Amino acid sequence: MNLPAAQSSLDTINARYDGLRGFGNTTGNYFEAIIHSHYSILLSLGGVAFDLGACTGQHNVALAQVAGRRGCVLAFELLPD
Repeated sequence: MNLPAAQSSLDTINARYDGLRGFGNTTGNYFEAIIHSHYSILLSLGGVAFDLGACTGQHNVALAQVAGRRGCVLAFELLPD
């Protein structure tokens, strides 16, 4: 993704969630909804995603749904127990 396209994507995300600014992690799933919305904007069908710091894999399913059957999600936990 080139810089203008990335900026356009970020502008779209900011406009969509402008009403949620200031909530942070204290309002339940709003933070997760914002993160998951990035996936559909920045990842294409058939794309490849890396989940570095995957922990319990909470984001892998959402990434895989966006990437589709021809896509790939590679998840790594850098600090395993």
